[in-house]
Amino acid sequence: MKLNKYALVLFLGLGTLTSCNDNLELLNPNQQTSNTFGFNADDLEESVIAAYNHIRMEGSTPLTEAHDTASAIEARIKALLGPSTLVSIHLEPRKR
Repeated sequence: MKLNKYALVLFLGLGTLTSCNDNLELLNPNQQTSNTFGFNADDLEESVIAAYNHIRMEGSTPLTEAHDTASAIEARIKALLGPSTLVSIHLEPRKR
């Protein structure tokens, strides 16, 4: 009986040490790596195509003036980042 206990402990101990291996660790196939991202300048330019920001303006500013200001800022950003860049400015009233 004592021999069976020792054999069981030995069997479980060896099984625990040998049961874990690296095959159980799966890699995410959707994760970007340096091997799959930005092969050339065109790829990198396409990946940087959007910019978003918000600006706060006085609540008394007329809507057309606020829109014109946001459009001017968007045009400046597009001039810096390129014409294919999507730029969006979100207008908010200034908190007092």
